[in-house]
Amino acid sequence: MTKTNLVKSLVLTCFALLISFSLYAKSSVDNFIQVTEMNKVCMVNDFYNPMADFSKFMVQVEKKKYYGCCAMCKDKLQKSIKHRVAKDPYTYEKITKSDAFIVADKADNGKTFYFKNKENFVKWVKFKF
Repeated sequence: MTKTNLVKSLVLTCFALLISFSLYAKSSVDNFIQVTEMNKVCMVNDFYNPMADFSKFMVQVEKKKYYGCCAMCKDKLQKSIKHRVAKDPYTYEKITKSDAFIVADKADNGKTFYFKNKENFVKWVKFKF
């Protein structure tokens, strides 16, 4: 093997390792934040803002609480069930957002995902990535 071919091979190997590490990092549960304060989630636009308090735009339907980030979202939550339910990304089962295990994607500006439980979330991360 010539010196040029050895350098090319080494560069390609390093590049492959770099891609592998970035894909591995994407698949980590640590890339998501478990949302424990629902009043920080806009359930209409499906985003999490840790600095917010959307309590002012809370809607209670059948003893379940849902949050929006503005008056328009509050109105949508009151009038339409489609904003109060989600599909678990792992099982595609319909769940109410107020009962969900919610996570926010750190790399995607707090985009939220709703799961039936934590186990489904962990399985989804391993399956998806």
